[in-house]
Amino acid sequence: MAATSPILALDIGSHTVKFGEFTATKEGALTLHRFGTAPLGLDPNKDENRYAAVTAALRQVTGKATKSGQTFFSLAGHAVFMRGVKLPPVDAMQLDQMIAFEAQQIVPFPLSEVVWDFLTLSGSGSEKEAIIVAVKTDLLESEYSAVRGAGLQPSLVDVGPLALYNAYRYNYTPTDHCVLLVDIGARSTNLLFIEGDRLYTRILPLAGNTITQTICNEFQEPFSVAEKLKIERGGVHLGGGYAQPDDRDSARLWKLGRTLLGKIQTEINRSIIFYRNQQGGSAPQQIYLTGGTSRLPYLDHFLAEKFSVPVEFFNPLRNVTLGGGLDRNGLSLAGHAFGEVVGLALRGTGPTPAAISLKPKSVSESEKNKKQGPVVGAALFALALLFAVPALAIYLKMGAVEETGQALGGKIAGLKKAADAVIPLEKESDDLQRRFKAADRVLEQRDQWLRFMNTVNGKLPVGVWITQFTPTSNGQSPDAEGGDVPAPKGKKPGKGPQLTQVEINGICEKDLTLGTLTDFVRSLAETGLFDLKPDQASNAIVKGDPTEGSTQLGWSFVLSLKLKNPIDLAP
Repeated sequence: MAATSPILALDIGSHTVKFGEFTATKEGALTLHRFGTAPLGLDPNKDENRYAAVTAALRQVTGKATKSGQTFFSLAGHAVFMRGVKLPPVDAMQLDQMIAFEAQQIVPFPLSEVVWDFLTLSGSGSEKEAIIVAVKTDLLESEYSAVRGAGLQPSLVDVGPLALYNAYRYNYTPTDHCVLLVDIGARSTNLLFIEGDRLYTRILPLAGNTITQTICNEFQEPFSVAEKLKIERGGVHLGGGYAQPDDRDSARLWKLGRTLLGKIQTEINRSIIFYRNQQGGSAPQQIYLTGGTSRLPYLDHFLAEKFSVPVEFFNPLRNVTLGGGLDRNGLSLAGHAFGEVVGLALRGTGPTPAAISLKPKSVSESEKNKKQGPVVGAALFALALLFAVPALAIYLKMGAVEETGQALGGKIAGLKKAADAVIPLEKESDDLQRRFKAADRVLEQRDQWLRFMNTVNGKLPVGVWITQFTPTSNGQSPDAEGGDVPAPKGKKPGKGPQLTQVEINGICEKDLTLGTLTDFVRSLAETGLFDLKPDQASNAIVKGDPTEGSTQLGWSFVLSLKLKNPIDLAP
């Protein structure tokens, strides 16, 4: 069968860039002709130039590729917001409106600051399910510009977890039982529960960098050295009667690997319980591993022992034809992590099970202007014709105007009668619009605090627990006596109090350091909810010393965080 023009697929992660050049038949069968990987070499603890690193890595891996075809790239799971919602059975128009309303409620940023899309799925019974995906506009624009800086013109932007899902559906026969894909990358672990046509995703903020950072702290080495130690000598100790490496440092690395993977295993187990209890799913009967960190020695044995199910490495090239001249040995070592690359290439073959598009706003505006160009030209041409033949136009219209005037005279009387009936309806419509807007404001105020709490909870590291969450209004309790609470400078005083600050009390597990708490505060600062810069995270820690206030559970802490935008407590 004849092949299509080249398809370039780029998986841009936080640590590595992966590339594949494909062609596809009209039936959608893929052939891989070139592939490559390149590390970005970025230290997550430093504010480095990601744009330059991504552009350089893309130039390296796509050097000999044909750049005239379609180009698709994906954003890493940690860089996007993904959340599933359940929807009642409604028609298509109502469904779009309902999903837009849900997006306003759950996306932790104003929709004007993000680019978002959604994917609809079949749910249980008559219900429908949707996955809402959103990314900050500035982040999307930066990644898009980095791809263009490498001499490529992106055709579509996808997200890693959904590209991985498409790769699974292309390579594996659907089953009725639940399958779990565990994609352990550098900054996040993506979980995909696949059961028939159903898909449930969760992104865990624990992955390879967590292990590397622990090695940094344990061995007192810079991040780059710790990363090399993890790759060359790291592993997962199986405990019990299993032998450990003879080398002392390697033995320490393997024990660290077991400790950190134990935390990931705990989060996976929590996700399974949530999927079964809240989503109506069943327990996974098979686990597939993918992602760069999944190659740690004995990680597959560790998970098989913990979950008592078969664990295999995901093979995204199972149904992909390999072209001539490929480095088969190199592909055998890296191929298990090319799920996103294959899934992206499938977007160039036609419809796929999961299809979203995150188009930068600058690109959308440019395309809009291009479409308007021919319309403007046609309007100018029509105007020129109008002035070129005025006499002809007047001659042809004289008779029509006279006939039309007579017909309109009779219709005007009827319209005047109809107007008398329409005026009361307009007043009723205006009243209903005012009521709707008032109800909408009440709903927004009701859900704003819930979205705030969900955002904070989503940033909570493993081993850190919140015991008390105290909101205040300019230093006072919201229900304190004294009437209305004055609004901050620049804000008009409302009818009720506003929450301006929160105090968070909690406990860190004994083995956690102050750095974990500081990273937690820094991640909260990066959400934009608080009047706090990430590099000033320590200023928000009122109390937090691992050597003081320690209990059997761990050591306590107190955070004081000022809200960037106060939250109204009354409509």
